[in-house]
Order: sequence, then structure tokens, then C-alpha cells
Amino acid sequence: MMSFADFCAMIPVQLVGADGIVDMIGEMVSYERIRQRFGQLVQPADEIYYYCSEPAAWDKMMGSEGYLLVRDGEIIHDITRRMN
Repeated sequence: MMSFADFCAMIPVQLVGADGIVDMIGEMVSYERIRQRFGQLVQPADEIYYYCSEPAAWDKMMGSEGYLLVRDGEIIHDITRRMN
């Protein structure tokens, strides 16, 4: 899988905090809801990031949106919510 640093160089990411995150369509998604989707993969020091391609990528039918589970700077798992 791609390194987290390489992924961040291609697609904007945002750390999901305790309050959750607002996704690309304006829906508020709670941290706990996202964490549950990763299930038993999540360890205490892991971080969860939201990613969403730039508008130009969506316009070219190359967009994606989802969540990354990151441990020690490496992507452990991802959940893709939308692609085009």
C-alpha cells in the first residue's frame, strides 16, 4: 500500500477529531461512526484521516473520498466512500 506521505502529496487529507468531520456533501460524520467502520483494526495510538480529491479530479472523473487508518505514518486500511 502507498505510504501516508505519498498519499498526502496527491490528495488533501484532514485529521478526524473527536467532533467528527463534515464530508464533501455537507454530512456530519462522527468520529465514533468512522472508528466503528474500521472495527478491530484500530489501536489506541492510530489516527483516522478524511480524504477528498480536489474538484479538478472530480471533473476529470478521477475523484475519490474516504477515510484512512494511519499507524506510525503508514496507511493500515482505507475505506472509500465515493469514487467517480
